[in-house]
Amino acid sequence: MKAKRITPLLIACALLCAACSDPKPEEKQEEKKPFYAEEGSFLYLNVKNQNTMKADTEKPKGGDLLLSPLNIVKYSNIIVSKNTEGVEGNFGIAPEMRDVEHSRIKMWSEMVIAKRPFKENGQRVDKWTLLDDGWISRRDVRLVIGNIDPFTTDDGVVIPANTRVIAYIPNAKMDEAQKAIRKAWEAKDNEEVYRLFNEAFTFIPITNNEWEALKAKGEL
Repeated sequence: MKAKRITPLLIACALLCAACSDPKPEEKQEEKKPFYAEEGSFLYLNVKNQNTMKADTEKPKGGDLLLSPLNIVKYSNIIVSKNTEGVEGNFGIAPEMRDVEHSRIKMWSEMVIAKRPFKENGQRVDKWTLLDDGWISRRDVRLVIGNIDPFTTDDGVVIPANTRVIAYIPNAKMDEAQKAIRKAWEAKDNEEVYRLFNEAFTFIPITNNEWEALKAKGEL
């Protein structure tokens, strides 16, 4: 009886079948870096245009000017607000914070989400944390020009001396945005946090007299 001859072709086929039957190790997908971990990530403060005609948005009203979103972004100098203890503070708006093309102001996301030290097994560990006292917890938020002398904008609008509040975010909207961001953060839904960072905060143009009237009535 003749012994069967194993040809190189049969050997190759057997090796191929064995390779196909072995389960392949799963490729480990690299975890997507959250947006707030990226250098230069922002929270956006939009400015809402309540009127469609320039004549309706940049005319004297109650002794003040009601400015357009474009001029609010271009010429506001300070964001004023109160912290969780009711203490008022402000910070200046740097040129790189002005997104004139989209009528919005950019704030660094680290003012809301930042790394904080924790202890785990006796070791220090830095973790991304949604700050309890971060910007989203502030109230009575408004934009101020605060100019000493009158000046004229690029499009010919005269800004009187000592123009104060020109836009604000209602406290009810700040409450709503803060709750939504905290809920998304607790759910580890970074995509929703990112969406809220882009859409949740909107300044409404207002005159200083109107803002003071709302404040007096407790309706900010």
